Amino acid sequence: MPADMKATIAEAFLSLLQYKDVDKITVKVLVETCHISRQTFYYHFKDIVDVIEWCIRASAAQLLTNIYEADSPQNACRIIVESTIKDDSLIRKLMRSQKREEIEKVLFPVMRQYMMAFARHARPDIDLSYSDLEALLDFCTFGMIGMIKMACLDVRTNVDLLSRQIYLILSGQMLSSR
Repeated sequence: MPADMKATIAEAFLSLLQYKDVDKITVKVLVETCHISRQTFYYHFKDIVDVIEWCIRASAAQLLTNIYEADSPQNACRIIVESTIKDDSLIRKLMRSQKREEIEKVLFPVMRQYMMAFARHARPDIDLSYSDLEALLDFCTFGMIGMIKMACLDVRTNVDLLSRQIYLILSGQMLSSR
């Protein structure tokens, strides 16, 4: 049995998601694909949403590392946009799922982490009260999620333009430069 069964199950889920809708991927299908028992599946995950959450968090961990290693706030923003657009078909499938509400509950804190990482990268000297920072993060997170959803629907999304626009909005430069 592989050392990291969680990763194996998650990879199988992502592979199935390439050609199946989320709602068609069941525990039974994953068990058969991975050649494991139901008991093994339930030892590692509670349900399919738990698998989705694990996939999102694993991807987010790598993305956060890339954001912190970016050489500029603009590139940090570009990393977020590029990675999301790259997975747009998966995101569309997740958003069309009957599990959408549960998935959005997982996506919000992950995107909020991105926004916090971006804020620290772009403005390490930021001096806001805790409640102001919370309000700013929530506002930016919802805005970013909305913009990314729209970008995923448009196959002609210009990553450079969208990255620049999001950076200018988040950095406050879009309104101050006019």
